[in-house]
Amino acid sequence: MSETSKNNGKQPTSLGGQIMRVLSGYEIAIISMLLLLLLTLFCTLEQVESGLYWTLKKYFSPEAVVVQPFFGGKDFPLFLPGGYWVCVVFTINLVLGGLIRARKGLKHIPVFVSHMCMVFIMVAGAVGYHQSKEAVIQVEVGKEGDFAQNLYVESIEVFEVVEGSKTKPTVINSDLLSALREDPEASRKFLLPDEFPFDLEVSGYYTSAQLSNDLSKAGMMPVVDGVFLQQTKSNPLEELNIGGCYLKVTDKSSGESRLLILNEMAKSYVTLTFGEKIYGFQMVREIWDLPFTLHLNDSIGEFFPNTTRPKRYESDIKIIDEEGNGQDFHIEMNEPLRHKDLTIYQTNWDDSTGTVVSGFTVKKNPSDQWPKIAIYISAVALAVHFLVKLTAFITNSLGGKRREH
Repeated sequence: MSETSKNNGKQPTSLGGQIMRVLSGYEIAIISMLLLLLLTLFCTLEQVESGLYWTLKKYFSPEAVVVQPFFGGKDFPLFLPGGYWVCVVFTINLVLGGLIRARKGLKHIPVFVSHMCMVFIMVAGAVGYHQSKEAVIQVEVGKEGDFAQNLYVESIEVFEVVEGSKTKPTVINSDLLSALREDPEASRKFLLPDEFPFDLEVSGYYTSAQLSNDLSKAGMMPVVDGVFLQQTKSNPLEELNIGGCYLKVTDKSSGESRLLILNEMAKSYVTLTFGEKIYGFQMVREIWDLPFTLHLNDSIGEFFPNTTRPKRYESDIKIIDEEGNGQDFHIEMNEPLRHKDLTIYQTNWDDSTGTVVSGFTVKKNPSDQWPKIAIYISAVALAVHFLVKLTAFITNSLGGKRREH
């Protein structure tokens, strides 16, 4: 027997070959899918107590390497790998499986294309996770808005106050503050542009906090003008939490520092005077300046009887671009509007104050349509594969009958 035939079908003996065999094997694929099933199950159950935002962050963020489910009011005795990294391993498995383990040849191209479409869907999910952006805009009927706010994260705005009005702010965005949101004991310095005579340091950042004048509970927390920032119990609905932090403002020339407390509940900004200029500091839900103005012409809302469960939301809107050109659209609750690279959803409706207010979620996701494209391509590829197999079967059947006659 030749050496080639003796080695045919044997497992690879080199370390690299064995690693590739494991990474591209069915075992990894099956384990990954089972883990994703468990992670999704526990994540869904935990959302009831912990809320959607923090639960997704716990189970599927890159920082979540190992997670322990929380179920029934206590930690579940099970440790699972983070969903983000399970998806990474699964994607590698799909790529290697398609390139190494899949059958080669022209007649197998449709199956290979369908297989790689699955990889494309996983990549779309990764791009969406890292690159997508969404915020909410609330507009009254007959009025318009040109910015949206992120309901989940805060930013700090620094600006000069001229004649009692805010000027265009310099923004310390949520990405720069993300590490502080995870660790209230951490601090970070921010060097501001030359137009500002001071630099900043953010510390004591709580995602849920309030101002308190009960100094007996202050402990080690700094007290500013008779109040301190007190951490409060987080609401499972992240959009209902009120964030706050300490802000140290340091004069660039003298080195003198002043301490401020910023809190989202504050109806106005905090001010300091440097020389003859007044500067304002404010913590707000992060603002997204939209590339258009949304004018709400009319809006209708309907709820199921005796409930607050929405039955129908729909609105007539006008999108006005930066050049002043307007275009009318009709948008409904389950029929989003796609405008350029943005998607606009009708997400809430309220008339409790006597004025009709519609809420729209504006989302930017570069990979928004990628899964749909991948599914279409996969469907065509599998249809071609089916027709090829069907044609071969019919041809072989007819050929066999002719030989019998």
